Parts: sequence; C-alpha cells; structure tokens
Amino acid sequence: MIEATPYIDWAQYDYDNDGSVTADELAVLVVVAGFEAAVTGAPEPSIYANVGDILSEDGGVRP
Repeated sequence: MIEATPYIDWAQYDYDNDGSVTADELAVLVVVAGFEAAVTGAPEPSIYANVGDILSEDGGVRP
C-alpha cells in the first residue's frame, strides 16, 4: 500500500472523512492465475494462496 501511494489518492476512499482508510471503506483483491503451490508436485506456474487483512499503518493513510 505504501508503494502505491504515489499513484493512488487514498483520500477518495476515506468515506467518513476521519483521515484514515479502513477495511470498511476499501477492499483490495488480487487475482492471479496458476496452480496451488501448497499441493506437492504442483506444475508451473504456481502460487501459494493466502488470505489476510491489512491493518492501518501509522494511524491510517492520511490525505
């Protein structure tokens, strides 16, 4: 998220105008193609699937 900051105006997603973008205001989804790497002997290309969440950094993204 920090690396994307020069290219994305995070303030446009701060719907409650509290100076922080929360999970209720923005979801990021990454879709990739390939086989599941967690399976033994998975053919290439493969990727290890994972799910997680991102909490605010330094109190959130400030506009």
